[in-house]
Amino acid sequence: MTTSPSTPSERKVLLILREMLPEYEINPHMRLANVVKGKLKYQGAMGQYEIDFVVCDKSTGEIICAIELDDYTHNTEDAKRRDRNKNTWLCEAQIPLVRLENINAAYKIKERMKTPFKFVGTRNKISKIPKEYQPLVLKTIGTMLTLIMLFGLWLTSKNYLENLGKNAIAKSEQLQKENQQHAKEQKEKMIRAQAAVSLPKPAIASPQPQFKQVVVKAKSAQECVKNKTITNESILCMRDHYETVQVSGNQ
Repeated sequence: MTTSPSTPSERKVLLILREMLPEYEINPHMRLANVVKGKLKYQGAMGQYEIDFVVCDKSTGEIICAIELDDYTHNTEDAKRRDRNKNTWLCEAQIPLVRLENINAAYKIKERMKTPFKFVGTRNKISKIPKEYQPLVLKTIGTMLTLIMLFGLWLTSKNYLENLGKNAIAKSEQLQKENQQHAKEQKEKMIRAQAAVSLPKPAIASPQPQFKQVVVKAKSAQECVKNKTITNESILCMRDHYETVQVSGNQ
């Protein structure tokens, strides 16, 4: 006796899908890794995941959409976790996924396929981890993020302090150069002042006395005779004569 890979509900849905979508090829129980092959770079984490039904173009084999029947086998916690992973991976691969709530929903598959599919959501990596380990993983991730943030703060502070030190050194060197230049100028100024003091003062030449002959007019006897005695000077005084007088130079 052989065992069918499909549940009775899945077999019924397969017949309905082939009836409602005769223009397409309906493939049951395809491996998820084969469905997303060429669209995602990783398939190892998908393991033995399967898609209940994959609708493909008959001529090209292109995948049109994936279909999942959410029957009773999807009610366990592990099945819900696997469904979340399927949603994430198919969303990342840009493959539309239609979830049928029951068997009768398969009759409306054409309407469901015509509804624009929104590829939204983020990668749900945490759902692949067993539930009992998820708090530890979250704590580890939080610790790593904190360490990364602290490292960023340390690196920023380090660069700031290095720049501050470089600026301080540059200012110190500039101030030292200015002090050296000022000291040099003061030294040169002092040397010039000392040189000016030590230079001998130029001698001032005394002007040479100059003389010239002037005419002296004759005076009266009363002016020229002293003590009623006539002398040669008195005679000279009483007549016109020339005298040599100093007109410049030391007096």
